[in-house]
Amino acid sequence: MLEYVMRMEGVNFTSTVTDTTDLSIVRGGSLALLWSPIRMCAIIEAHLRRQIKPLYMGASQAAFHISCDAETADRLDHALRRALLLEGAEPDALKAAIKKTGQNEDAAKKKDSLPLAHLRFVLDRVPLKGSGQEAVAEALAAAEAHNRARQMRSLTVVLPFPGTARELPDPVSRILPGETTIDMPRGSITPLPGEDEEERKSDPAVVSKSVAARRHFGRQLRQGFYRWELNEDFGGLRFTDSLQDIASEAPHCLPEQVRNKIAVFYADGNKFGKIREQMAGSGNLVPWPPALCEFSRQLGNLRKNSLLRPLLTALRTQWQNDDPEIRKRAAFPKELRGRLQHALRFETLLWGGDEILFVAPAWLGFWLVEGFFTLTNGWPAKHEGELYPLTHAAGLVICDRKTPIRQSKAMAEDLANRAKRVRNEKGDLVDAIQIEVFESADVPEDQLDRHRCRLYPGLRSGLVAEDDRSAAFTLPGALFRTEAGGRAPLIQRFAEWQNSRLRRGLPRSQVYRLLHMATAQTAFVAGAPEQPVRDALLAYRSNAGRERDITDADTNLWADPKYTLKPDLPRPLALSLAMIAQYWDFAAPFAQESEDLPHWQPPNAETTP
Repeated sequence: MLEYVMRMEGVNFTSTVTDTTDLSIVRGGSLALLWSPIRMCAIIEAHLRRQIKPLYMGASQAAFHISCDAETADRLDHALRRALLLEGAEPDALKAAIKKTGQNEDAAKKKDSLPLAHLRFVLDRVPLKGSGQEAVAEALAAAEAHNRARQMRSLTVVLPFPGTARELPDPVSRILPGETTIDMPRGSITPLPGEDEEERKSDPAVVSKSVAARRHFGRQLRQGFYRWELNEDFGGLRFTDSLQDIASEAPHCLPEQVRNKIAVFYADGNKFGKIREQMAGSGNLVPWPPALCEFSRQLGNLRKNSLLRPLLTALRTQWQNDDPEIRKRAAFPKELRGRLQHALRFETLLWGGDEILFVAPAWLGFWLVEGFFTLTNGWPAKHEGELYPLTHAAGLVICDRKTPIRQSKAMAEDLANRAKRVRNEKGDLVDAIQIEVFESADVPEDQLDRHRCRLYPGLRSGLVAEDDRSAAFTLPGALFRTEAGGRAPLIQRFAEWQNSRLRRGLPRSQVYRLLHMATAQTAFVAGAPEQPVRDALLAYRSNAGRERDITDADTNLWADPKYTLKPDLPRPLALSLAMIAQYWDFAAPFAQESEDLPHWQPPNAETTP
């Protein structure tokens, strides 16, 4: 008997998952990635005729330690590659496989319905050199290296089979040619599982098999994801099918700038890989796989029960409110078959590993950030009595609902990566976020740094180091955590500014007046260039604004020392004012109403993952 490590990973998501704006299609590709390790495990068990224990199984990757003869290993390798490249042509077998996972087996009722064949995977098998923990760990590291090399030698997209492509292009993905015809329902609200979507009016569309397969899979398993993750269907919540619908039928009280926009929230764990290694023991040259499994198990439990479940519960509470305007905040109302139905304004497009991607309407963007940093505060990974704090870097993009999800996702990831560069005064990575608001559907394709320097004249010359520029735009997660049952400090501050009765902070008109002066004088840097803006602010506080309660916190988002990440690098006044102006409409969009979205409660730090 020989021993091997087999590792599989999904790759090239931009061309195979987020290449359209149709949420059913994106959801289908994402769910197929989540499902692929389970399918891989089932194939291995069938060939080895016994249950196996994987080294780990993640969102789109899995690794297994197996023992078999060389002939069986070759057959297994062939079966796995066939499944990842061709699966979808045997609906009966897929139906049985999906049923075993507790999912809706109708996802495999049509030929070519499982989209694994239309995604990109890398698979490698490495024999063990020796025995024991170190041999398995070294083989796992080698398999991952082979995966990376194989990815670099592979095509980005899956090409259609010769003779199947039509002359018409796929109007949905705009990458592959049209190959098959499907019905695209005119009504955009997604029916519940079991409802006959063929009853709805539809239009035929010539699309690629990739789009057809992912769309069918995403529509059939949209409920299955939450039932699978949380063992609850949340009262049969429905889901929208497009980014446009997420922001449609907005509450009437919202300012015009907030309507027709969506919020794309991305979060990535800070040095989770190093934490895994620490849990595995610093004496090992490479991490011992069972420690990887334990870390993934704890992280998965935290994300399911301490993040996703509370988020959905809060949205469902809003959905069930008696006030129709409050219901509109969390759900998209639509007349369907003669009765009013609702679809939840929330999508999970990336789930697993170290990364999360949520989409919500723009008026829920800061609420989502507040909930995330409150619910994840104090998360620990536990191993042999030691606690390892888990923190995140995040990016929030607020953009037009017509912005391609590929662009908004890439921008959110870029923002999170820039937030990762900022450490506190102790040199540690902490919860942090960068936020950008784009007024049009065009998100800049060139470097974010260039975009910011165009907006804020003088920024490049005043803050030479790129890391310093990143720090200037980074906000600590603590600003978004609720305290003592109230709102998060930053959101509470915006709510007070917008309350005309409190007469608190700078009026919006004065913020824009000072920004106009700063732009004319290129005063978006610290030191002498910003002094005229500071003098103008002081003059206003001493005269027309003397009756207003204006503090340093009203002009500097880092004024409170406990929220300061870089005390040695003060943010220029004009840059603080620019960020205030950018967030003004979105941070507390319902501030004028007596009843707001629910206040997040800090989690119990003693909860065992």
